[in-house]
Amino acid sequence: PDNPQYLGYQAGVQGDSSIYGTMISASGPLSSAQFKAIPCAVCFSSNRSTQVMIPARIECPASWTREYYGYIMAEAVKHGSRHSTMYECVDHDVETLPQVGATGWPSDMHHVEAVCQSLRCPPYSAEKELTCVMCTK
Repeated sequence: PDNPQYLGYQAGVQGDSSIYGTMISASGPLSSAQFKAIPCAVCFSSNRSTQVMIPARIECPASWTREYYGYIMAEAVKHGSRHSTMYECVDHDVETLPQVGATGWPSDMHHVEAVCQSLRCPPYSAEKELTCVMCTK
């Protein structure tokens, strides 16, 4: 938010946990947003209480409502690590924020691509950016 509220704090670094904004560091389908900060978003529907992100799809099943569709993105795998990460569905019509700092942020989003070693290929194709859809019901 533009107006954070603090309960109580002690000035200075207190530990090893920090929070950062995030930016898109990817070329490809969302290259228009490359090296730009992206905002967080909340999907709310007053009459639909269930939501699901479906990977590798841009359409929802029958009787579900599509809220948006785009690309699965995640933090980059660093130093050959294969650690788990949080996958986010980023709208194909991504919004960006005014630049707030230098590039090279600790948190940056990259496209997620299929790896045929653990996914069936076909129907998946190696090295293609995976899509996603956010559906509510």
